[in-house]
Amino acid sequence: MQTKQIGIILLIGLLTLGVIGAGIPYTTSQFIWQSTDLNYTKFYAGEYDGNGLIIDGNIFTIFDLNGSGGGGTLIDTNFETAGLTLTGSNTGDQNLYKIENNIILNAFRIAINGSLAIFNMIDGVVDEYEDETGMNTTTSTNEVYDALGDFYTQTSSGNLGTDLVSRWKLNDNALNTDVIDDVGSNDGTLMGGSNTQDVTVAGPTDTTPGFAFNGDDDYVSIPDSSSLSGISAQSYSAWIKKDVVSTQGILSKDDGAGGNREMLLMVGGGNGTLYYYKYSSDYSNYLFARGTTRVDDGYWHHVVVIWDGVNANGHITFYVDGVSDTIGAFSSSGTGGVVHDSTADFEIGRYYGNNNYTWDGSIDEVRVYDRVLTQTEVTALYNSGNGTESASTSSGTTNMTLISEPVTAEAEPDTARIVILEEDVDAVTINTDLTAHASRDGGATWDLITLVDEGNYDSSTRILTGETDLTSTGTNMVYKLTTANTKNLKIHGTALTWSD
Repeated sequence: MQTKQIGIILLIGLLTLGVIGAGIPYTTSQFIWQSTDLNYTKFYAGEYDGNGLIIDGNIFTIFDLNGSGGGGTLIDTNFETAGLTLTGSNTGDQNLYKIENNIILNAFRIAINGSLAIFNMIDGVVDEYEDETGMNTTTSTNEVYDALGDFYTQTSSGNLGTDLVSRWKLNDNALNTDVIDDVGSNDGTLMGGSNTQDVTVAGPTDTTPGFAFNGDDDYVSIPDSSSLSGISAQSYSAWIKKDVVSTQGILSKDDGAGGNREMLLMVGGGNGTLYYYKYSSDYSNYLFARGTTRVDDGYWHHVVVIWDGVNANGHITFYVDGVSDTIGAFSSSGTGGVVHDSTADFEIGRYYGNNNYTWDGSIDEVRVYDRVLTQTEVTALYNSGNGTESASTSSGTTNMTLISEPVTAEAEPDTARIVILEEDVDAVTINTDLTAHASRDGGATWDLITLVDEGNYDSSTRILTGETDLTSTGTNMVYKLTTANTKNLKIHGTALTWSD
């Protein structure tokens, strides 16, 4: 036989649900008792559609719902708010975790409205992804953070293989002067004589090599071809590292001869920003644009220039490290087209003949498209600074793993609970296409959390919750979210709480 006291503090907590706002649907906290006095009686705290416990001032009305579940049989009335004592054995779940989850949803709303970064609560953290401070970007994989929408999604190649004319990975053996175009037929030759033995260097991720150019006579020459000439809408992408401050060519189809100047992407020596030129066959029409972000600081940068085929301001876009770069200057001559088929070779690491303006630094992963790349595709190419050598022509959605930064609990917890704000892009099956884990030893041991769909947070985002018993030892609290089956989704926020 067990005696249970339900006091005023619990009742006040339940009544506050009325001001929490939209959240997990919940109208009552339920206690199930078995005793010889009350038989199988359900006691409800809070209003329950006219049945259960009715609070009127300091008067409680309790109904026995042991029957068919209608009004039931009146058991007793006039219990004071000082407390209600029932004798029996508690065989039910108080469902107080729903109260906690609704409080967490309120915390999400406060964080979103206040643009707050990750913040601590008592035995928990809430992160609506205002920034990336709460995420371990080193151990997480294939994640893309959207700073505008404050969410995480998977890396995707988009359709990075579509209309990809040529791609030079620049992973070629330094002792072999052949430079392979692995998606087209525009193979090139590494120029520079004996210096070719020293051209292979670490690429942007330090896992795949690129080419180092000496600023003297190193460059890659690709013979003229119809696929590289006369391109209207076009996009050029490359990883670059510039070791000196001077004017140097990245990509060109421009030998300086009359009628043979077609395009040029370079870094200016004065301000270290991107420059792009496009010419008509007789130079009567040209366009020029300059960026504003310096890229001559001795670090790797991912650079993209996109032209949509219109000879006018506003039709050239630069990207530096996945971010659109402001156009610092633009000029053009004439209103006609600036597309023509020159006979100049396509060169990597130089422009103009006779070794003028050769690159002093490194270049890796060069791509040429005969179409306009989207922001999503540029983001995928940048890949959080890691780059990508994927040339997939499929949608290319990857499986993502998000791992949070560790938070230290005050005492070793036994249970962890999670609340996730998730938006489907594809049809996502929870616990199959999206799984959650928690750890109290910093991620050395993971315990699976079974997720439950609790309804909608807003019109596009649903509330997923779950809890797990922690099996390891420690106080280093971490959560992990993993996607599977290349299902695309967005994670708008995650909260992790724990208790002992």
